[in-house]
Amino acid sequence: MKLESHTPVSLGEPNLRAQLAHLAPRLEGEPRVFRPFPGGDPLPGNAVMIFRDAEGLSMILEVDVAAPGETVWAQITFGLQASRDPSRVLAIITSQLAGHGIPCNIVSSFYHDHLFVEWDLADATMDVLMSLVQQNAP
Repeated sequence: MKLESHTPVSLGEPNLRAQLAHLAPRLEGEPRVFRPFPGGDPLPGNAVMIFRDAEGLSMILEVDVAAPGETVWAQITFGLQASRDPSRVLAIITSQLAGHGIPCNIVSSFYHDHLFVEWDLADATMDVLMSLVQQNAP
């Protein structure tokens, strides 16, 4: 699939180009689901992330099979260690994905940034990300 950039990427700062060139996106192998965490239960061993919302705890879980009606997500982890100023890098990534009609959720951890896209969009997302990496390679 040949990808065209729908949103011009203007990168005046070499450091930003270097970060994009070294994203090293990796598609994790197992599907993920977002679920509420029932209080009082032990934490599940397949939890990828737990977040405290005002209404309670939310989890992202690695699953073999999703429940009926549950959205299945692909997790893409960026090999580049999370930036201290990730907003510009993530803004470029999400802009490029939006230009290709790909919605996403982003989770930033201490070590890496993670992108969650609907399972069926994983390959198209990787194509866009690899194109972005190649556009910024030295």
